[in-house]
This record gives sequence, C-alpha cells and structure tokens, in this order.
Amino acid sequence: MSVVDLGFIDGNFTENELFNSKLGGRPSWLIPALIPSSGKLECPVCRDQLFFLLQIYTPEDSCSAYHRMLFVYICINYECYKQGSHPVRVYRSQLQKENAYFSADNQILLTNEMMKNTCWVCGCKASNRCAKCKSAIYCGIFHQRVHWKFHRTNCSSNLETVNVHILQEQDILIEEDTFAEDQSESDNELVEKLKAENKFGDDPEFHELEDVVPNAIDDTFDEFRTKVEHNPEQIIRYERGGRPLLPASFDESCVPHCINCGAQSQFEFQLMPRLLSGPLSDYSGLNGIDWGTVLIYTCSKLCENSSELCEEYAFVQYIT
Repeated sequence: MSVVDLGFIDGNFTENELFNSKLGGRPSWLIPALIPSSGKLECPVCRDQLFFLLQIYTPEDSCSAYHRMLFVYICINYECYKQGSHPVRVYRSQLQKENAYFSADNQILLTNEMMKNTCWVCGCKASNRCAKCKSAIYCGIFHQRVHWKFHRTNCSSNLETVNVHILQEQDILIEEDTFAEDQSESDNELVEKLKAENKFGDDPEFHELEDVVPNAIDDTFDEFRTKVEHNPEQIIRYERGGRPLLPASFDESCVPHCINCGAQSQFEFQLMPRLLSGPLSDYSGLNGIDWGTVLIYTCSKLCENSSELCEEYAFVQYIT
C-alpha cells in the first residue's frame, strides 16, 4: 500500500525557499520561458481570470522530473461552483537535474527579468502597472480591481511598494497520514467515538457535509468523514498513483488521458474542505464557494512539453 501524505498550514512562510509547497502569494515558476499568458489562466466556466491558490513541489526520481511543481488555480466566482462545472485548473512544470536555471545544489544559475513582469495576483505574464506607484503589475483590469483593497494602503510613488497578497503566503507542511487501516474498531464505532470527543470541533464545512448524509448510512461518505476527522486540519491529501478519499461515489472512467501525450492519467492529490472553512474563509470574495473535494489527476508518464506548461485534470466533486 502506498503512503498517503497530508498537507497542513501553520501560518508561517519561509522566505527565499527555491522549491517549496505553499499556499497563496505568487507561483514560483520553475522555467521563466514557460510563464503562461493571461489567456491560459481563464476560468473554464465564466472566463474571468483565475486566482493562484497553491503550489506543491513533487520531485520524482525520473531524469525529466528531478524538479517538479504543480500549480493550482481557482475561480472566485461562487456561481461557477455547481454540479458539472469545474472552475479549477492545474498546471505542471518540471526540470531535469542538469538545467539552465538551477545548479545541482539548487543555486540559481540564471536570473531573468521576465520573472519580475508577472501579475501580482496570478503570476502570469503582465504589463499593466499601477498608475501611482508604477510597481504593482497586473495581467488586466479584473485582477487590478480585486487587488486594490489590499494594495491601496501600500501604494506609494515615493517608497518601495510591497505586494500584500490576497491570500496570506504560508508554507504547506507535509506529514505522513497515521490513520491505521487495520484499526480494531469498525468505521461506525470510530465515527461515533470521534464525534463524542468533538474531534472536528465546530468546523461548519464538516457539519454541512454531515447533514447531507445523515446517520452515516453511506459507506463512501462514512470513510471520508472518519479519515478527515482523524486529521481535521488537512487541506491536501497526496498519494500519486493511489486512490482519492471520496465523500461520494466517483467514476474514474470520466478522467481523460493526458492532453499533452495521451498517456493514462492517474490520481495524484486532492483539495480538502478545510481549505474553504480555513484559509479561504479569510477572503470575503470567496464566500459561497463550496465543494466536497477537488481531485487532481496527472500524467502517469511524467511527459514533457518544451513549449508550455502541461495542464492536468481537475474534477470538482460536489455534495449538494
């Protein structure tokens, strides 16, 4: 059985870390030449520009993926989150150990001015600057307008302008899941025990899910609830080549093959409901967004594309 890793946040952020998993801020692009244009980061539902949510650093033993990063973008329009809609996009970037950007001991070999010309909200190529400070830069008027309430208190024509991020930049800490598959208690017994101990506290997202499937009569949801309660602060579950933890049934036959090379796609990680009631709840513009989980499937062959980032498959699973 493969190991399941869980992602947590604790409010801290490590500055100048080259290869890190993080929430918020701007993406840490591996390859400056492949920074996407704004057109690549549109919501597939409403066509507004997406917001950068998080990145996961997932290096592989493969020669072509010695450095490997996955970038997750979401739409902030709550109306896009409905059955059959998937307003989340995921991109993959990877590098060989020997490359033009980083040495074998992870020192930066090449600095590129193009890295500076990226949108302060989504990190894509940008050229629209704030008229006052000339420092803040955006891909378009939508992100400039949304970011203004964060930027205006730091906007100055005389002082160096600081980027105040819409989502607080935080490290994602990765720990192995300690949930025992061979537990002596039955799932239902453990559920009742954890409920009695109030392990999940007053997290509204959990109790909303609980109300949808009363009395834990659904085995799929029962497993989901039990394992989430064991580590209620998890925002990510990672198990490349494993199986997702589902709040409802899901037919994997709907997952398309890799759009870049045609290889089979496989499950890699998922976003958990705690993101909604935790870090995303701090930003009022995200109110109303709802999901049970977001499943991310990636190319099983670690394919490469020398001309652009590889887009992977994101499936938003709803409960209601």
